[in-house]
Amino acid sequence: MAMMATGGSLKGQRIIVTGSNSGIGRETASELAARGAAVTLACRNVAAAKTTAEDIRKHHPGADVRVGAPLDLGSAASIRAFVHAEGGPGKPLHVLVNNAGANYLPRRRTNDGFCTLAQVNYLGPYLLTRLLEPSLLAAAPRARVVNLSSVMSRLGSMPPNPRDYLTSEAAGGENYAASKLANVFFTYEAQRRLAPLGVQSCAVDPGSVNTDIYRSVAMGRGVFKAVREFFCSPPREGAAAVVHAASEPWPEARGRQRSRGSSDSGDVPRDELRFYGRGLFGTPPLAWVGGPYLGPLGALKRAASSLPCLFSAALDQPLRRITGGRLGSITRQVQSASSSYDTDYAAALWDVSAEALGLPRDPVAK
Repeated sequence: MAMMATGGSLKGQRIIVTGSNSGIGRETASELAARGAAVTLACRNVAAAKTTAEDIRKHHPGADVRVGAPLDLGSAASIRAFVHAEGGPGKPLHVLVNNAGANYLPRRRTNDGFCTLAQVNYLGPYLLTRLLEPSLLAAAPRARVVNLSSVMSRLGSMPPNPRDYLTSEAAGGENYAASKLANVFFTYEAQRRLAPLGVQSCAVDPGSVNTDIYRSVAMGRGVFKAVREFFCSPPREGAAAVVHAASEPWPEARGRQRSRGSSDSGDVPRDELRFYGRGLFGTPPLAWVGGPYLGPLGALKRAASSLPCLFSAALDQPLRRITGGRLGSITRQVQSASSSYDTDYAAALWDVSAEALGLPRDPVAK
């Protein structure tokens, strides 16, 4: 676990990183702990998380890292149990990194009645964040939420009625790109509702990263694995973008809070709707890519939009390797998919998610 580029101290900050026993989450937790943060590993596999915590302490003596209660984002009961153990206004939380996610899962409903991918990648992190609002508000105005999205969010589409997304495979409930677009809608709506209270949010595209997400499919084996390892970044480099998003200094929010109901956008300045990309994933060509992909020309538009995404994925890591990191190593705030700025849709998705989970629409007070 080699250190990344030196950054500012995070001493005194409490940070939770989900899915941190491997991949991007592991490297993110390691770097944040190395910078002095008190890091909690929030994982489904507690045994693997304990091994990760030991490795972090070995590489960074004195690191304050601990394993939290088990966390399965595919189970609302597990999320609530985790928050009962780790949350509350008496436990201020400065940064929540919603890193955990999945792809290539069996297409079936969770025990909570939702599409598996929609729950694990979007609704689970939404529930976790909402239940941790008292802890985040206790750390205001320095609190923030970092949601991992993907370049695939630029190719995603959501159904006209966001309620359908949660329960219908045909409406995108088992579509990875849709789940990553939902993360961006969630991020921006959290900014509108929570930032005026001192809890800001951002989304991150870590780039094309070689992680365990491919372990159960053909891309995780044989020649496909060798090709992926050549073109994809190691998890440590994907984590660099996440660490940047978690630690970059931000000014206090200028926007006014969205009022009850969906018609008021909350008047959030566009530069406070933060989406980060690293290397070629943070360049202007990708900023032009995004839906909606509607009507008879929608498929053609998506096919055309996929080209700059594939270009970035094919050249990002080789460019960094060839230049010794002199090119392609900067994380920038960039424009997300154009459809992600639909304020009415973001509000509707937030509200139907709250209703589906039995939560209040408005933030929970301290």
